[in-house]
Amino acid sequence: KFERADQLGRIALKLSTRFEAANVDCFTQYFYYTCIYHLFNKCNDLNQRLAHLYTNGIQAATLPWACTSAGARVMCAWLEGNMRLDKFISLAARHRDEMISYNKQRVLPTIQIYRQLALNLAGRSAEPSKLQGEEIKDLEEFQKQAQDDPVTLRRIVMAGVELAYFFDHDLDEAEKYTRRSLKKWREDQPLYSSFFIPLHRGLVWCKLYARSPSSLYRRRARQEAKILQRWKKAGLVNPGLLLKLLEAEIMAFIEGGGGGARRKCLRLRKDGWETVKEAFDDAIHSLAEHGFQHLAAFG
Repeated sequence: KFERADQLGRIALKLSTRFEAANVDCFTQYFYYTCIYHLFNKCNDLNQRLAHLYTNGIQAATLPWACTSAGARVMCAWLEGNMRLDKFISLAARHRDEMISYNKQRVLPTIQIYRQLALNLAGRSAEPSKLQGEEIKDLEEFQKQAQDDPVTLRRIVMAGVELAYFFDHDLDEAEKYTRRSLKKWREDQPLYSSFFIPLHRGLVWCKLYARSPSSLYRRRARQEAKILQRWKKAGLVNPGLLLKLLEAEIMAFIEGGGGGARRKCLRLRKDGWETVKEAFDDAIHSLAEHGFQHLAAFG
């Protein structure tokens, strides 16, 4: 049904241009670019497209959708990873302050979550493995305020998963967040960010397996890869790029013996490690070529 969604989205875009209704125009473009465009287009320009949509919303005085687009812009800029961290942190702060000044704060928590992630990655947090610091002063209080906002709660969980594979400080905490994300992550589909979730979880399962080789972690990592494989076979463009990185990680951490429980194959054969190196090189090149710079750097 992905192709049908793309077809209907394109029809909606054409119809929206026939009427002078700024709200409808912004609404339609927002949902097309955050939920449909990425299905069949290699994404390294969504940040720019949403920046344009944000500007149009401000000029047309459709502040709710302008601010919503700003939140999506920050999300996409983080996922694409092709903006310097200091510039990203400044961009997120600017949009945060604008939302507060306009009193349009529905997606404010989204910006705060991604800005705190960037601050952690930039080394500007006392506890980099925890979603807390300059932007989110108190994570527990932040979660309490979001109790009636399931979208924000899911974003908090996925931020915990991302921090888990960026930093190895607390793998027990990583497992907790990763297990929680299994329950409701599909509720965000087909939002652009939801298509990164199997990759993020898969990377954590690989790290957990390396620490403690368990058939559960091995099975979970492979299940995440199968999700990306299904999307790739369905004709979706970006999951194939993400799959390359996860497959390389699985080869290195799981097929290669993980924490040492299965000392065979790649751990004993030089040509096996050459295969792993080639898989990582291919993943890094493909991700960097299509704009996913921070994932390429992670690889």
